[in-house]
Amino acid sequence: YQAIIFGKAHNTPTHFSIHGTDITPRESVKLLGIHIDEKLNFGNQAAAICKKAGQQVNAMMRLARVMDQSTKLNVYASFILSNFMYCPAVWLCNKTSLNQLEKVNCRALRFVYDEFNASYDELLLRKNHRRVKVIIMHALATEVYKCLHDLSPEYLLPTFHLQSDDHNTRNQCALVQPQFRTYSYGFQSFSYLGARIYNHLPNDIKNASCLNSFKRKLYSFTDTACMDRII
Repeated sequence: YQAIIFGKAHNTPTHFSIHGTDITPRESVKLLGIHIDEKLNFGNQAAAICKKAGQQVNAMMRLARVMDQSTKLNVYASFILSNFMYCPAVWLCNKTSLNQLEKVNCRALRFVYDEFNASYDELLLRKNHRRVKVIIMHALATEVYKCLHDLSPEYLLPTFHLQSDDHNTRNQCALVQPQFRTYSYGFQSFSYLGARIYNHLPNDIKNASCLNSFKRKLYSFTDTACMDRII
């Protein structure tokens, strides 16, 4: 068993005893492939992703002579990109960790296109690649859409609520953004940030007729200026 304590440090137990077995709380535990830390900033998760993806990039570089660009793209999509797309709606991290993830993604794209002097933005435009931040934003928005259309597990459905007194036709389907008391446990929470992201989406995306249509429209929404305002 693993144990972790969330909350204030004072008056917390030093261990738990279950059926005669002592379990010492840890600062971080790994659950279903996600590193969860006691401060919920997911810095350990970001570090683990950077390490794993970095090692995979190094492995690709050793095989550079036997791979053409098409093969590199397939390897990038299958191995490197999959690290950023595993439960991104869960492990939203802070700006420092996001910058580290972007650097790994940039390094991988430089190798794929053999362009070591091109900027990150230029590399992203080659095949309409997405920033790691955008991948996370899209994942959160997709989960919100699923909640609003009864496509999520039952326990998630009450998370988001439409504003009943919204008369602004420019922002249809606006969601209530819950109040929070602390930045660490409130601003980056699923309920607050999910609503915040969804409210920034254009109406034509929010009014998509089905989940697949929503995803297709959302993929083309890569307004980095908007994303920077959200986080």
